[in-house]
Amino acid sequence: GDSGVMYHLDFEALGQPLCKGVWAADSVSSDYETWTASDGRGAEKCILGRQVTYTRRKPTSECFNGEKFERPTTKKNCACTEENFECEMGFTRKVGSMECKFADDGTIPIPEQCTASDFFQAVGYRKVIGDMCE
Repeated sequence: GDSGVMYHLDFEALGQPLCKGVWAADSVSSDYETWTASDGRGAEKCILGRQVTYTRRKPTSECFNGEKFERPTTKKNCACTEENFECEMGFTRKVGSMECKFADDGTIPIPEQCTASDFFQAVGYRKVIGDMCE
């Protein structure tokens, strides 16, 4: 119905200290480490053209972050590679290939005859939507 339950958890009763060393993450004296998400394909650890590094508590640190703790992150745009592009409409690629070829399936109409003033150019690639590479 219309009723609910509310719980209040007091972690201070555990007696664990506040974590320290957030600005010295990855050092021996810090309770924090940095972590970068990755799909495992590149050394740069970029996803959608961006590398985001998070600061997180080490699994071995027995401390708590505190109520107002804000996790530092660093963001860096990566250089564009072929992984950041997909085939434009009317182009396809085979599984395992990065080359986009014209599909010639009628999606893009091509005039049978061009006049001297007609100009037609098709680019087979476009950047993946949301990709931040430069």
